[in-house]
Parts: sequence; C-alpha cells; structure tokens
Amino acid sequence: PKLVGSGGLSLERAGFHDWPLRLARIIGSPRFAAVGSTCFTGIGCAELGVKAQENVWGPRLVEFRHALDFNATSRKVFARHSPGVSLHLDILDWMPLELRRSLGSNLPFETLHRKIVNSDVKLNFTNKDGARFHFGCIHVAGPPCVDFSNMGLRRGCGGPTARVFLVWIQALRDQRPAVVIFENVVSFPVQMLIDLLGDLYECSDAALDPASWGWLVHRRRRYCIFTLRGAGALTRPLEAMSDV
Repeated sequence: PKLVGSGGLSLERAGFHDWPLRLARIIGSPRFAAVGSTCFTGIGCAELGVKAQENVWGPRLVEFRHALDFNATSRKVFARHSPGVSLHLDILDWMPLELRRSLGSNLPFETLHRKIVNSDVKLNFTNKDGARFHFGCIHVAGPPCVDFSNMGLRRGCGGPTARVFLVWIQALRDQRPAVVIFENVVSFPVQMLIDLLGDLYECSDAALDPASWGWLVHRRRRYCIFTLRGAGALTRPLEAMSDV
C-alpha cells in the first residue's frame, strides 16, 4: 500500500513501507504469530494499532496476550475492545514484599536503582488470580511521564514514578523480549535508558509527530526501538523517519 503523509511523500518511496516485515524478521515470526505484551497500557493504543496494521498490511504482526495498567477507567475501556488479553493491575506487585516495604517514599534514584535493578531481585510475574505475565517476543510500553513532562512537576528521576520505571527495567532484564518499543515525552532522557539496558539491547530513537504521517493532531513524542543484541537489527535507524 502507498501510505502518504501530510507532506505528500509516500512511505514506499521513503523506504518505510515494509517496517512491519522487518520487525517480524527480528522477532523470528515469518507467519506474524509473535506473542507480545504491553505495560502502562492505557486504553490499549498498541493493541488498537496492531488491529489497524492488520487492515493495511494483512496478517497481524503481533498477538498481544498480556497487558498492565493501574487506572480503572483505562482498564474498563481496554477490556471492551481486547477482552481476550490477560490484564494485570500494578507493576509494583511484581516485587518481593520485603523489598517493596523497604522502599521509603524519599529514597534517591541511585538507591532505588541499586535495590531494584539487581541480579539478586527475583520478580514474581504471577498476579493474585494465578495468571503469569509473559513479555513475549515484542513489548510496547509508555512508562509514566508525569515526572518528565513540561505539564508535570518536572521532578525527573527524583519523582514518585521512579520505582515503577525501575521495576519495569528489571522486568525487561529478566524476560528479555526481542523487541521493545518505548514511547514517552520528547524530553525523556534516552541516555538513561541506554545506561540501564545498553548491555542487552541496541537502541534507535527519534522524536516523531503523528501530523507528519497524515493525522490531524500534533502529539510529538519520543520513540525508542530496542532490539536484543544477537536477535537482529533495524536496517534503517528510527531517526531517519523524522526526515520523511
């Protein structure tokens, strides 16, 4: 299909029309049967996006089977359009109880990092209903942005969402999905992600605006694609998409 952005340049001529195929090769799923997951799922934009992709490119790239979100309203909306997905509640529940109790409200980021992102920490991915969260081959997440957003308190790594972010990092290091797609505010410190995951993943990032691709809204965000070292690599950096 010839997809045309607001500037009139087709993705086919720009060389991005086959990105779903390229991602499929990385996650080792020639039949597009890759199992995926999302964290900080919200109303399920990734899941809805894959359904849209299926309508454009054919066979579905990812079958999302596990999701996680704390917000009750988001969970209700998500359950209506993706009723078959196992939906978990709180990522902090994955931590051992003793560790969770030891994390005071005012611990600096360095201390939280040392306590949570640790090879001795064994996360429990099974919820109270006995369902286990599997990251699968491809994982999509948009960790809480309130501490980095210009609309928030701008507390950065010292904000209250730091422990949530670090549990997510530890979970990635534990389960190691082949591809991780990350979304957040443009000002999110990508180098911090690289410092935390760079020994396991290659990172490609860019700030992209949906209006550049023909949508009627502007929402410029930071996107990163992490590919597990040894599992494959993108043939073009994500940053090149910002030039289309």
